[in-house]
Amino acid sequence: MSAKSHKLAYFLSGCLAGSIITGTLFFVWLQTRPPKPEAKEGPLTAESPQSKPEEEAKCPGLTAAAPGWLPASGDAARVKKLHVPRSLRKRVNFWKSVWGQRANHVHLLVDQRRPWVVHKIVDCRRLFKKGTPTKKKENQCGYWVARAKKKVIKKLRRQRRRPRRALLKAYGRNRRLAKTAYKNVIKVEGRKESLEKALKRGEPFMADVESVFAGVGLPASLARMTIIESLAHPGVESSRGAVGAYQFVADTARYYLMIRDGVDERLDPLRAGWAAARYLKELHKQFRSWPLALTAYNTGPTRLNRLIKRRRTRDIGKLADRGKYGSFGFDGQNYYAQIAAVVELTAKFNGRPNNHGTKAYRLPRPMPLAEVAECLDVPIGKLIAANPALTEPIALQGTPVPEGYLMAVPEDGSETASNP
Repeated sequence: MSAKSHKLAYFLSGCLAGSIITGTLFFVWLQTRPPKPEAKEGPLTAESPQSKPEEEAKCPGLTAAAPGWLPASGDAARVKKLHVPRSLRKRVNFWKSVWGQRANHVHLLVDQRRPWVVHKIVDCRRLFKKGTPTKKKENQCGYWVARAKKKVIKKLRRQRRRPRRALLKAYGRNRRLAKTAYKNVIKVEGRKESLEKALKRGEPFMADVESVFAGVGLPASLARMTIIESLAHPGVESSRGAVGAYQFVADTARYYLMIRDGVDERLDPLRAGWAAARYLKELHKQFRSWPLALTAYNTGPTRLNRLIKRRRTRDIGKLADRGKYGSFGFDGQNYYAQIAAVVELTAKFNGRPNNHGTKAYRLPRPMPLAEVAECLDVPIGKLIAANPALTEPIALQGTPVPEGYLMAVPEDGSETASNP
C-alpha cells in the first residue's frame, strides 16, 4: 500500500471516530437536561402575556372607548337663552301660535313673505272627530282649503291696484306688499298635536342630546331643533335624502358619522345629535351668530354667504323679510324663527336621561354581530336595541360590522338613549 493510501485511511477513520464521539455526547445531554417547569395555578401578574381581559382574550384588540356622543357626567354647561332679533319677533310669535295654539287640521292661508298676515282660517277638525284619518277625509279637507284659497286670491286680486285700508294696515302700510299679496298666498297647518307627539317621541333621547350639546359648548336647548327637523323621529327620511332625527344628508354626515353597508349612524339619535352639535359649532365659528348658524344648517353655508353679500345685512329678520333668493325660500326664512318658538314653548320640558349606563367598544376588524355578542357576553337583541345604526344587512343577514365601529353596550341591561 502506498504512502498516499495510508494517509487517506487515517483521515477517514478520524472523521468516523469524531462523529461517534459527538453523537454520544449529544445523547448523554438529552438524557441529563432538566425537565421544563410545569405551569403553576394562581393569579396572573400584570407582566404576564396571558394576563389579558376576558374580552381581549376572545377578541384581541376589542377595547373600551369613550366617544364624544356619550353624555357628559353631570350637565357640562348652562342652558343659554336663544337670542331673538327684534326684526324676527313677529315671525317667532306667529310660529308660537302655530306650534302652541293651532290644532292639527286647522289650516291658515297666509302671505309667504309675511306669514303673520293671515287671510283666512280653514278648520277641518270636524272631519276627523270620529275615527282615524282616511284618504277620503284628507281629500275633502284639501278641497275645502283649495276652494278657500281660490276665493282669497280672487279677493286680493281685486285690490292689486288700490289696496283697501285694512289690507294696507296688515302689511304695515307697505303698498308694494299689499298689491302683490294675491301672488303669495300659501297654506300653513297647525301643529299643536304634532309638538306634543314629538316631545313624547323624543323623550328617550332628547335629555341626553341636550347634555351632549352642553358638553360641546352649545346652548343645550338647541337639541330641540330635532322637533323642527323631523318631529323627533329617528328613522325618518326626507324626499331629499336627509335621514334621522337631525336630518343629515350623506355628504355632510360622512364628516362626523359612519355610513357604510349595514351601518348608518344617522339613525342613532344620540350619535346624530353629537354630529349636529359639532357641525353647528363649526357654523357658529364661521358666522359668529346662532340665528345665522342655524339658518346655515338648513340652507347651507355657501348659499347663506351669497345671500348675506347680496342683501348686505347679517340680520336674519331682514334677510327673511326681503323675500326669496335662490333656494332661500319659505323654509329657510322661517327656520330659526320656528326653532326659537319651539324652544320658548318647551322651556319647561324635562326629559329623562337614559344613556349614562352605556359603554362602547371599538371593533378592531370586521366582525359578525354574533361574534361581538359572544365576546362581550351580551345578547344580540340588546346589542341591536342599543345600536339603531345597525341596519338590516348586519342585524338580520349576517353582514360583519365594519372595522372601527363603536359598539354601544348597555350596562346591567339598562335602557339606552339610542333606543327610543
